[in-house]
Amino acid sequence: MKIQALKKSLVFRFNDAVTSKGEFNNGTTAGGIILQSSFDDSAKQPRWVTVVSSGGDNDPTIFKEGRVVLLPALRWTEASKFEGEKIWKSDSTQVVAYQSGEKLTPHDNYVIFIQKSQQVSQSASGLLVVVGSSDDTPSGTVVSAGENAATELTPGATIYYNATNFTDTFEFNGIKHAFIKDDEILAYEPA
Repeated sequence: MKIQALKKSLVFRFNDAVTSKGEFNNGTTAGGIILQSSFDDSAKQPRWVTVVSSGGDNDPTIFKEGRVVLLPALRWTEASKFEGEKIWKSDSTQVVAYQSGEKLTPHDNYVIFIQKSQQVSQSASGLLVVVGSSDDTPSGTVVSAGENAATELTPGATIYYNATNFTDTFEFNGIKHAFIKDDEILAYEPA
């Protein structure tokens, strides 16, 4: 029997292994010991999930069975079991981005960017010099923006944001990315 999600709902399973307590596995040691995160650590990270069923009010070209999507931390229900498999529920308005093969596409008004961090250089005398300070407004370089994000936020543009509004980071193709909604961006510089 196949289940069907309602309205904007997404029924999914996590791509990471999850314990019965909702804790994610952090990998396995060479000796075979499974490293588990605490619930607190697990709750603070966005997660990749695979859609099992999508409600009828969702765009079927984006939210289809088997699609891998990124959800922000804690934007899902507790686990349920259906025919022996654990499933969770969220809705499409929570989705940050989705994958199409090797391509990452932001959803709605999310902006995917790479954070600019402090740069360390060496002076002529051999001292390490930090360029920028922790008092600087955080910034990043836009990788891509969702279909409803401000059209000015093209790849290569620099965005500035308040650190308290900042959502989270995730890894895609071995590169650490970050995401934010366009209405949480303070200002930008064109590419």
